[in-house]
Amino acid sequence: DYPKPIKEVKVGDKVLTSSGNYRNVNAVIPSHHSGRILKIKADGLPFIKLTPNHKIYHIKCKNSLDKKRAIKDKIIDLQPAGLLKKYDYLIYPIPKTSECKNIIKTDEYKLLGRNQFGATFKHKRVNELPPEISLDYNFGLLSGYYLSEGISNSDGIAFCFHTKEVDKYSLVEQILQNRFITKTRVNHNTRNRTILWATGAQLGRMFGDLFGKGAKNKKLPEWILESPKEFRRGLIESLWKGDGCLWKRKEYNGLVFELQTVSKSLAYQTFNLLIAQGFRPTLAFTQRKSMVWRVRINGGQNFGNFVGIEENDQKRKRSFRIWSDGNNVYYPISKIGEENYNGTVYDLNVDEEHNFCCHSLVKNSGEGFGIPIIEAL
Repeated sequence: DYPKPIKEVKVGDKVLTSSGNYRNVNAVIPSHHSGRILKIKADGLPFIKLTPNHKIYHIKCKNSLDKKRAIKDKIIDLQPAGLLKKYDYLIYPIPKTSECKNIIKTDEYKLLGRNQFGATFKHKRVNELPPEISLDYNFGLLSGYYLSEGISNSDGIAFCFHTKEVDKYSLVEQILQNRFITKTRVNHNTRNRTILWATGAQLGRMFGDLFGKGAKNKKLPEWILESPKEFRRGLIESLWKGDGCLWKRKEYNGLVFELQTVSKSLAYQTFNLLIAQGFRPTLAFTQRKSMVWRVRINGGQNFGNFVGIEENDQKRKRSFRIWSDGNNVYYPISKIGEENYNGTVYDLNVDEEHNFCCHSLVKNSGEGFGIPIIEAL
């Protein structure tokens, strides 16, 4: 699962550090804490809990009128969390990306029969996957629509669209027929619902393994930041066109692109991916019948052009609420609370930078850096 609670982190796991690289965990260090812990809430992020003596990299900001000065000077300081104040900026390192993974090998998804003598053989009626799948823009589109609209099982994969979304399910069907040996069928059901089916047990196994089965278990593959830019762009575009929306809100001074999902893993991974793509997203959740996670991008970041959604946004004033310098994204603290805690707290020993990013804040053995990806308590 992602994010992983810090108590479940193991030696050899990789965590995001202040350099934007993922480094190995050398040791997990538990200790007992009895007393006050802090609950820090930054704008656009869930709150985090940590001990007051834990040091965090941040930028000092006196008040809401001091933001321009803080951004101009950009003096990153290291102090215990207990000295942080409202309006100070926490720091999220922008993950580094590469394009070293251009294909997926499909050997592990192939189904083989076995006779009474133990010899393996290929099933005659199985729709074989190609030996390799290129991670290009079209496969990114297909992957994003699976994350937002798809299911997988032992028979293959299916996508559920509104009946009027002919352009979307026609595109998905075309990509499937061009890339795989599969039979497709389209069912127009009641309630304006259209389901596109694609047969193939191997196809179902591959998509279920890469992107998860069931709405709450949807995820991005571990290699997403190593994939080509065009694949990532296609995935984000179709993910947003499937599960996203665009709306106006006065306090955001323009448009808001929002993605809703019941998968905590997918929400955090999408948030992390968007930061790696150069955007300044926010992350929040709402408790309904189940937890619903919301990833938002405010207008003025050219996100509409990135995903092919027309913005029609007016020129908006530059907002310093959340900002980026190309190396980090800076989130202002909006609230600091505290509560009593008696139990185990954890720390990590990490290679190279000796710090790590957790759930909404980055920290290490005695130091921290920004917004946590891994839950602190």
